[in-house]
Amino acid sequence: MEKPPSLRPREGQRAADDLIKTVSSVLLAAQSPSGPPLDEALARFLPRLSPSLAAPILSAAAASPSFSSPGPLLSFYHLLRRSILSTSGDSSVAAEEFLPSLLALLPPLLRLKKFVDVKSLLLSFIPLDRRRLLHRHLLHGRPQPSKSLLDTAVASYAHLRQYHLAAQVFQSMRRRRLRPSLLTSNSLLSSLVRSPTISDELLNKLRYGPIDAA
Repeated sequence: MEKPPSLRPREGQRAADDLIKTVSSVLLAAQSPSGPPLDEALARFLPRLSPSLAAPILSAAAASPSFSSPGPLLSFYHLLRRSILSTSGDSSVAAEEFLPSLLALLPPLLRLKKFVDVKSLLLSFIPLDRRRLLHRHLLHGRPQPSKSLLDTAVASYAHLRQYHLAAQVFQSMRRRRLRPSLLTSNSLLSSLVRSPTISDELLNKLRYGPIDAA
């Protein structure tokens, strides 16, 4: 006998919750060097995974008391991202779908001071983010992004020569009374001074006043 339609959404949510719990457990088990390769352990789940499930999976694994190593989380993120990018013809759509996953992955990395990994993730994401969704989150996100994330984002935008976006995040930190690191400040100013496309007006705004956000 067919079940009433009203039960189906609840059953679908239960199945999604079970999948989140199972895959997050696989990621935690993968912290052990004696476990199977992560791609093998995840192979039977990948066809059922979507970007909308990736963020809660990453958050659930990172919130577990047994979480100690971000390696499996990074591998899972890259594995699913490659799978989606290979089937998507529009990188901006892929960036929009994966922003929640990126934002779920960054806090545990920052908590464990994996700043090199954080910058690497930002450097690979920003060029795909043509709608500047990450930049908007950094300026206006709630809860407010951490000082460490903002600082690393400034360095990442500057590295990619997106100086105006770097300067906006830098000024946002100053308005929030979050002091950028000396290295980030000096690197950004040095990059701006050397860039032939940066006006004196932008440099003065960086030193003395706010920069209009896009």
